[in-house]
Amino acid sequence: FLELNVNKVYKRTYYIIHIILFLVLLSIYGVAVNLQNELIHRIRLTKASGKIITFLDYGYLIFTTMIIPIILFANFKHFSRYVELISEVDMILKYTSKSNSDTYVLYITLISTGFVFVSDICIWSSLLPKHQIVSYVLHQLPVYFTYYIQLLAIIDFHFLVKLLSSRVLFLSNSLQDFCKLKISTTSMVTKGVLVNALQSPSNFQKLDMVHLYDLLYEASLSLNNFYGIALMFALVGCLLHLLVTPYDLYLQMLNTRRHYSFIFSQTIWMLGHTFRLFLIVNPCERISNQLENLSAILIRSLWRDHRFNINQVGL
Repeated sequence: FLELNVNKVYKRTYYIIHIILFLVLLSIYGVAVNLQNELIHRIRLTKASGKIITFLDYGYLIFTTMIIPIILFANFKHFSRYVELISEVDMILKYTSKSNSDTYVLYITLISTGFVFVSDICIWSSLLPKHQIVSYVLHQLPVYFTYYIQLLAIIDFHFLVKLLSSRVLFLSNSLQDFCKLKISTTSMVTKGVLVNALQSPSNFQKLDMVHLYDLLYEASLSLNNFYGIALMFALVGCLLHLLVTPYDLYLQMLNTRRHYSFIFSQTIWMLGHTFRLFLIVNPCERISNQLENLSAILIRSLWRDHRFNINQVGL
């Protein structure tokens, strides 16, 4: 990652945007064709709640998939800055990346999303006449691809936060070890035992600690500036879907002509949106807590250094 050629990524992103826009056009056409089907129209567009969910499933999804790459392309300078800051942190910390144990998140996400798509196709195939199944699947595939593209953007953000989180955790552990050392050192001073000056960090090391914290904090701001607006669109879509879908399912259960297959399909999609929400919120909450903990440890360690110097002067 740190050897990443930012200029190449920038050029590739430019071409990827054109591919996504073409895929969005295919999705719009596919949705328009499928919604003209009498059965699908009756199930999805009869009630107001169903229309809202259909808009969130298709309209808002297609819109956000189209707008997110454009936003990321416009904010690419923040990603470039993020890479520079992480590289500088690694040079100071001499940090070496270990094998990423979080790749299971990627596999679980892709497999579970594939299960949602397959279940959705199977459910609608059981409702539609046999001669309409192939047409439905072919027109629905671009929609699934747009969903995957948006999901990959969320996964990319998830791992970029984890990349930052690992550095914050490494620095926190280093500072915690230093705090433990200073506690034992202070107790030795109170007993009148001379202390080895090599055990305490130099002023340059203290400045490095503060500088590292500044770099990590600025890296978090750069990542937020790069992904913030794009993730806001994705979050709004997830939250609206999770707010409206339970109400629509309740109405479906009250309907005497309810389709249990459609109810099951909507339930699976709810789980998918919940998982997307978890991918966004969980690493953000974790890195926020880690940065707060790091700042507290840093302030406490520097304060102990100051008190220790005063005691030395008193001696």
